[in-house]
Amino acid sequence: MVEAMKHFNLSTRSQNLAAQLEMPDLGIWNGEEFVLITRQEDSWWDKAKLLWRYGTAPLWTNRLMKSDVGKFLSMYEQPVFPWKSLSETVESVGLLGATGVTGEQYLKANGIGEAFAREIIQAR
Repeated sequence: MVEAMKHFNLSTRSQNLAAQLEMPDLGIWNGEEFVLITRQEDSWWDKAKLLWRYGTAPLWTNRLMKSDVGKFLSMYEQPVFPWKSLSETVESVGLLGATGVTGEQYLKANGIGEAFAREIIQAR
């Protein structure tokens, strides 16, 4: 597109269509309705709505993800790698709890709120 613009001597124009149409910066849809809408301004009210709806679930989810990624990466370090058995390796690094259950069960077992798990992580 850039090459065509140059070839035909066209100019660009910056426009923020979302702002012109007053569209939300973030909208969370539960399949039937928007359960949360935030605007482009970084307001304390939007942060309060997120905190009210999801509590500290985003923070705990991030910590859980970092922990599990660390465990996964440890599978590729000495003395674990190379593996003799993938199943034994997954168990030895502590990932069996994450791989042996559904996502819903795993999140619930780790204290991730149902609303955050359903609306954000496993959104449909």
